[in-house]
Amino acid sequence: MAAILVSNCGSWVSLQRMTRAKVVGGFFLYPDEPRGGQTVFGAGVARRAILDAVMRHGKAERYALFASPYELAKAGERVQVWYRLRRGRPAQIDVHPVWSLIEGVDPFGLHHWFSSELDVERAFHVRQWFARRAYPITLTHHTLSYQWSLHHQLLRLLLEDVRPYDSVICTSTASRTALRHLLEYISEQFARSYGAKLSYRGRLDVIPLGVDTDRFRPRPQRELREQLELPLDAVIVLYAGRLSATDKGDLVPLLRAFRDVVGAPKKLRRPASLVLAGTNRRKDSALLREQAAQLGVGSQVHVLEELEPAHRHLLFGAADVFVAPADNIQETFGLTPLEAMASGVPVIAADWDGYRDTVLHGHTGFLIPTLWGKCDEDLAPGAAVLGLPDFLDHLALAQATVLDPGSLRRHLDLLVRSEELRRRLGAEARKHVMRTLSWKRVVAACETLWAGLGREAHGQTIAPPPGSYTVPPFFEAFAGYATRTLPENPRLRITREGRAVAAGKAALPAHYVDAGVLDPKLAQAILSALARARRGAPLEQVIRAARPTARWGPSRARRHVLWTLKYGLVELDES
Repeated sequence: MAAILVSNCGSWVSLQRMTRAKVVGGFFLYPDEPRGGQTVFGAGVARRAILDAVMRHGKAERYALFASPYELAKAGERVQVWYRLRRGRPAQIDVHPVWSLIEGVDPFGLHHWFSSELDVERAFHVRQWFARRAYPITLTHHTLSYQWSLHHQLLRLLLEDVRPYDSVICTSTASRTALRHLLEYISEQFARSYGAKLSYRGRLDVIPLGVDTDRFRPRPQRELREQLELPLDAVIVLYAGRLSATDKGDLVPLLRAFRDVVGAPKKLRRPASLVLAGTNRRKDSALLREQAAQLGVGSQVHVLEELEPAHRHLLFGAADVFVAPADNIQETFGLTPLEAMASGVPVIAADWDGYRDTVLHGHTGFLIPTLWGKCDEDLAPGAAVLGLPDFLDHLALAQATVLDPGSLRRHLDLLVRSEELRRRLGAEARKHVMRTLSWKRVVAACETLWAGLGREAHGQTIAPPPGSYTVPPFFEAFAGYATRTLPENPRLRITREGRAVAAGKAALPAHYVDAGVLDPKLAQAILSALARARRGAPLEQVIRAARPTARWGPSRARRHVLWTLKYGLVELDES
């Protein structure tokens, strides 16, 4: 077996079994792990972890890293870390200047190019310009929902010399469906605009991300709680991640479910605490503290804004239950549920994209059903305006994504009350991760894929190079993330809490009015229309009764209806 090139945030490392062949590496090292107060993105953590995992668990005998002149010293330091990660298993790791690649790839005996990100342009550019012997290219995607990605990444997959032995590794089954839809959508739009039919000629394989089961493992709780200054005797429910509803998850419904659990008529045997830990990405921490106080659970909710990423494994070890209420299409896989399960902690997660692939309902925790509906017609053309760096398009769609409030409350109550259930599900969670989601297992799956693609590419050659799809179809592409989608014209009915809001006896929980995502007048009009319909009413009738203006529009009204479902003010009448 010849060399395998691994790319990670611009760092490329080649692996090979035959020590006679020369090897190849890459450009820039990935950034160091963020420190307390810095924003942590799962994609960055994953890119770094994938490369470390390949270097630790891969079966190659030789490795090489190609770096820029400015990064050679840093690359050498990282090599020493990799030697330690291999724990004495023999391997040769060399560092070379990047200019060696431009001189030609063929002399290095390259067997495979693997990138831990969707670095489309560079991967195919190197093969087409600097190689004449074929080798497979596999790339790993992370977030797929950004508008700029359609042009800068996905269109390139249609335009570049992608071959049947190339693959994009998708981290979940739902994200593979979304990616396939996006590629087909861009192809159709390109043909409609320019008269040329493009198609993706490679593969889409599913291999999940993994977790370091040595770092994330069950630990003595009391010592960790003393160290982290957490309640010693409480049942700790933990959320860890960005404190951001714009590009992660709205935590206010979780606060409301926690309030219902601790305030239930049947007293808890042990007090419960909710810990919300992570970087304060969009200044949501103040909102969370304010909401906790208004809900009467301020003393039981602990918001930790500057979680040191390198110490997050200690926080998982101190927890009894982990919650992952993601509702954002930016969330493509979800590393934290893996880290919690590896730590022996049961997980309550949204039944959303990658979470449903990793969390086994009733065995390692519980999946909370999600509901979404088509409400993006006005957002899609404006994605370039509302998107990065503001994420207002993502916030608007996430506020229309419903995590079943009753299911969240019931399963949270179940785990908070039952120590035996927590212990059983936590033990099964650890076993599940060890069996299927440890980095050792994931790297083995990657190597199996690489070997098969390498056999397909063997003997092939590369010919010298010859010299509006940007409107994202949010709902069509990502509808598979949700457990189910809203029917065309379902019957709705208002809840008791919704009636109180409609009558002015309770405040409308419109937390994101300032961002322009929610219009309290439209939400109030929807509730009022349903309050007048004693036996409920069909969705389209409610929208007409709410009298959406040209500014609001029916799509915006549907989004607000979904928002009322999200907050438990309205419910589907499925009787």
